[in-house]
Amino acid sequence: MESYSSHTDQPPVPPPPLSPPPPPPPLLSTMSSSSSSSSSPPPPDTTPPAQGIHVFGEGGVPGTTPPALLVRGSSSPPVCSSTYGEDAETRRNVEVRLCNIGLLIAHHGWTCSKDKSVAGLVSKMEQYRILHSMKQTFPGYNLKVNFNDNSICTKCIEYFGRRRSAMLCCHPKHNDKYSGKYVKYITADQYFTQYKEIGLLPNQAICKDAKFCHGYAEEIQEQESEDPFEEPVTKKKLVDTLTNIKQTISPSSPAITFNRRNLIQQGNLVTRELEQVAKTITTGFKEVGLPIEEEDKQQLLQDSKDLKWIMNNLKLRLQGCSQAEKKQLLTLVPPSWSIKKTKDFFDVGQRLVQGSRKRRTETNTILPPVKPKCGFKITDETKSRIKDFYYQDDVSRACPGQQDFLSIKNKETGKREHKQKRYLLSNLRELYEIFKTHHPDSKIGKSSFMMLRPPECISLTSKGYHNVCVCIHHENVKLLFHAIKISSIKPLISQLVCENGGKDCYYRRCAQCKGSTTRFKTTLGENEVLKNNESISYRRWLTTDGTQYVTQEKDTEEFLDFATLELEKMMKHHYISKAQHEFLVDLRQNLKPGEIVIWGDFSENYSPVIQNAVQSEYFSHKQITLHPFTIYWNVNQEVKMKSITVISDCTTHDTNSFYAFQTKLVPKLVAEFAAAQIKITKIYYVSDGSAAQYKNRKNFCNLYHHLKDYGIIAEWNYGATAHMKGPQDAQGGIAKRRARTASLQGTKITTALEFYNWCSSNIKGIEYIFISDSEIQEIIDEKDLTSRYETIKTIAGTQQAHRIEIASGKIHLYEVSRDTTVMATKIMESEGQPPLVIIDECSVSDWVVCVYEKQWYVAIIDEVDLAEQEVKVTFWKPNTSKSKSGTSYISENASCYIKIGQIIKKIFPSRASRRGRTINISMEEQEEIGRLFQQFQR
Repeated sequence: MESYSSHTDQPPVPPPPLSPPPPPPPLLSTMSSSSSSSSSPPPPDTTPPAQGIHVFGEGGVPGTTPPALLVRGSSSPPVCSSTYGEDAETRRNVEVRLCNIGLLIAHHGWTCSKDKSVAGLVSKMEQYRILHSMKQTFPGYNLKVNFNDNSICTKCIEYFGRRRSAMLCCHPKHNDKYSGKYVKYITADQYFTQYKEIGLLPNQAICKDAKFCHGYAEEIQEQESEDPFEEPVTKKKLVDTLTNIKQTISPSSPAITFNRRNLIQQGNLVTRELEQVAKTITTGFKEVGLPIEEEDKQQLLQDSKDLKWIMNNLKLRLQGCSQAEKKQLLTLVPPSWSIKKTKDFFDVGQRLVQGSRKRRTETNTILPPVKPKCGFKITDETKSRIKDFYYQDDVSRACPGQQDFLSIKNKETGKREHKQKRYLLSNLRELYEIFKTHHPDSKIGKSSFMMLRPPECISLTSKGYHNVCVCIHHENVKLLFHAIKISSIKPLISQLVCENGGKDCYYRRCAQCKGSTTRFKTTLGENEVLKNNESISYRRWLTTDGTQYVTQEKDTEEFLDFATLELEKMMKHHYISKAQHEFLVDLRQNLKPGEIVIWGDFSENYSPVIQNAVQSEYFSHKQITLHPFTIYWNVNQEVKMKSITVISDCTTHDTNSFYAFQTKLVPKLVAEFAAAQIKITKIYYVSDGSAAQYKNRKNFCNLYHHLKDYGIIAEWNYGATAHMKGPQDAQGGIAKRRARTASLQGTKITTALEFYNWCSSNIKGIEYIFISDSEIQEIIDEKDLTSRYETIKTIAGTQQAHRIEIASGKIHLYEVSRDTTVMATKIMESEGQPPLVIIDECSVSDWVVCVYEKQWYVAIIDEVDLAEQEVKVTFWKPNTSKSKSGTSYISENASCYIKIGQIIKKIFPSRASRRGRTINISMEEQEEIGRLFQQFQR
């Protein structure tokens, strides 16, 4: 049967013979219940198509409209008239021959057979899998597949029921450099129209992007090259076009040829030819009387360069300007420039450009730049004051460690220098207020004050901050209040003392401060942490069995009482630390001519290091002793400072070694000051209260003989425990750090003498003195220090004294350096000494007679502090209301802590009342107390 197209009167051209499609990889080996895969593909279907059926390839019938696409979503497969024919018999033959899947793609020339069905040979699970794959291969189609009849054949399953391959491109020209991250899967339509000829199969993956797949890119290029409506433009065609135009204007002109010119030469040739053509055309129009204005291209080019130069320099000028200056300068931008172009070129904000244009429009002028404001200039004197203020020991503390330094660039020399770190003890706002209080005449703002901070003075929040050797008294109290979210104890202390609290307030002896404790506990009880918790956990340092950092917990009420008590106990130590520091600052500022201050302390021993040392050397380090000294004196109201460090191979840190250091240091200072026409008349020694080195009877005895040994009177002032870090600590750190660096670089520094020689030659600004162990022993033997120490016994209250003075053959001990009342006295020239009470003999509720403010008092002991060598007592006063007023005493309701050296006698008074509110002391015992008091005063 013949079939003709509906739009032509001629019979259709016979189609080319059909070549069977390439067999796909096997999908079904045998049709069983398992429906497993087979290793060999099924033989191709060679059954010829039904008679009267036209089988077309991918291109359809030549010269006719391509076959219509399938209608997606339809309930039955569409019928293509050009494929099946128009008569019912032909269609019936096709439907009888093909399965349901074959009917969908018959217009592509597909052939299959209903006879090769899979009815009853595929398991239920495999049916679901095949149907799912079919839906992926025919997206959008309503498939009618029944595995129990002849609606699907094995050939269609092999081709279109394949499981989707992995996400790897299967194109034979895929670029292996890229993985198949962005792939698509081949559908049935795409298989017949694009990928059949290159051996790809339905449901195989292929790259979406041509840059990953060379084959995809080649297909695109082939499709573009096959487009009959877009002929590519070539260089030769353009040159021929230009030649035609040129020869049309001037027939005698030669043809344009590139010959062997490179791209640049070709471009220049085309430019010249275009200019020549334009010039010829312009000249011709002028000859016929048509006026054409010519532009001076050279002038335009020069103007363009000038404009570009101006705008680039204006862009550079804008950098670093203020917003007001930028707004003024942007008025120079040409009005033809858009806001976006101006914003992008100058890299400024859109509002700034709009503001400059608005200003230019409103004023119709280009305004001059804003004159900078002339602020107040900080004087050099103020800058010097600020630097000295930051270096004060109550403002910052020098770090003693070898690694505690910063590399800072010197503005004068331009070279970097290593400077020892100093940690600020308060935040910058508090320091600014303190500076303004001390220097009200200095005109300086807060920001300028902060900017003038020396770089080596760093805050406690700086990176790498590590603070050690802090005061245990302050730290334990801080930890208590940190547990209830209170960061600073300074406001708490101010609540417990008067507005201008003095010594009596901090010692809890002030009558006006008696009720402050109750008020303080009431206020503290309103703390949110205390109100919302039944117990409080806090950290604490303990020294009972070594030093331990432990966690403790107390009930809220117990914690409140404990924290208040600890704060009150700490206040005495706090007062001493403040008083001693203020005394030292005033002493340095108000030194009289001939007076000097020597501030010293033992530094941590230095262990020499050797590059490429053997293993056994690591465990046999020898150590070197360093004792830095800082000397202060006053010249014309200006404080001068000198740094000297004593180096020794004697590693014993005791009074004898320090006395040997003194013997080397003091004569050296006397000679140097004499050369400068300054006679030293008095030396103030300043140190910490180390009992092994400075605060002991041996050092007191050496201080007593200071005038005899060196011809200069002296006194000693001690700082509070863990509060005497100073510049001498930084001296030791500098020497050890630089020597260690030199050793690691190959310099041999293994002995104390080599260490001394290297430091003297390489460290500027610090003088060094060397004294050997044998020299120290010679000085001890020469001065017969052992015999000297036998003339003095331990003075009670030694550890509570913070100033030692020699006067009239006596050693006077003062509680703080500003005190005028002697705490204890040692008579060196007399053997008879009044009996003093030792702390081991004291216990709570004992009655004692103590000395306070140059008077003796009867008191009862409330608390004994063995660590501080002091007791808390309640004073009793004479009873003036009784007839026997001379022997009766009543409580004064005043308590304070006193040193054990202030107790001159224990007494055993009798109770004069049933409730014990009155005691009696006989007149004879009072006379004995008077004699003991007179001896104590001497």
